[in-house]
Amino acid sequence: MSRVTLTRHISIQPTRAEQAASASTGAVLTSVSMSPLEVIKVRQQAAPTLSMRQVFSRMIREEGTLSLWNGLRPTLLMNVPSTVIYLTVYEEGRDRLTPIAGGAWAPLGAGGSARALVTSLFSPLELLRTRMQATGSSDGLGATAARVVRSGGVGSLWTGLGASLWRDVPFSCIYWALYEALRRRAKATPPHGEATHPQGEVTTSAAFLAGAAAGSVAALATTPLDVVKTRQQLAAGSGAAAEGVLSVVRSEGAAALFAGVVPRVARVAPANAIMISTYELGKRTLAPLRELAQSRAEECADDWHCPICTVNGR
Repeated sequence: MSRVTLTRHISIQPTRAEQAASASTGAVLTSVSMSPLEVIKVRQQAAPTLSMRQVFSRMIREEGTLSLWNGLRPTLLMNVPSTVIYLTVYEEGRDRLTPIAGGAWAPLGAGGSARALVTSLFSPLELLRTRMQATGSSDGLGATAARVVRSGGVGSLWTGLGASLWRDVPFSCIYWALYEALRRRAKATPPHGEATHPQGEVTTSAAFLAGAAAGSVAALATTPLDVVKTRQQLAAGSGAAAEGVLSVVRSEGAAALFAGVVPRVARVAPANAIMISTYELGKRTLAPLRELAQSRAEECADDWHCPICTVNGR
């Protein structure tokens, strides 16, 4: 019997599981590496008279090096599942909106909608993380949650949600609009000496640079809303974000709206770069590996001379 030659088209479209694995890996790397800058940012926003260097020195001197990772547990509990949901919902929404709104506007709608969903779902963990980072308390996540509920009821776990939405939704819109524009440009004009990947994928370095640039602009633009969100969560306050902005300006001046802007941009830019480049690399790597394994398995099943099949009596 003649050997049958198998010819098939290999698709590199990632599965949901591969998207989730890529997003989870990026979330863990980002959370662990960027936690110190996030903690310093929160402390500086809570005490805006201190510089970034002063906050860092005081924490190391009074609380030890490990204090820079305060709140890492709720960060991981929040970031891993939220990142998976966020990126999955974003890409699905972007692909559905593109034929309707066009490639330039679809990322805004998809990014804003995905972020609104994830921010609302994970707001309690965001609040608990902020409290743990700001106070340096040795209490665990459960004890912190119990204390918040005792003082303000279950609904207080969503304190600052309004300000978080006002911060996160515009951030996501700005970020994805810029990232997708830079991504399209990178596909059209790859870096010198590099070729774009098959089916229009960008190189990992291009994704990293695009993520860093988009994250920097979005972080700078939304820092005032980030300050208001932090103040509301620490003070267990509420109210509209616009009112919070005006309150900070009246009491402390406009400069206070940018408290913590340096550690925020310093964290957000590389965090987004690491996240998106890891995500793109993971999707681009895992899908072809899966397809290659499936292709070889089918070829092997059709090969009468395969030693493995012969040993197994096939």
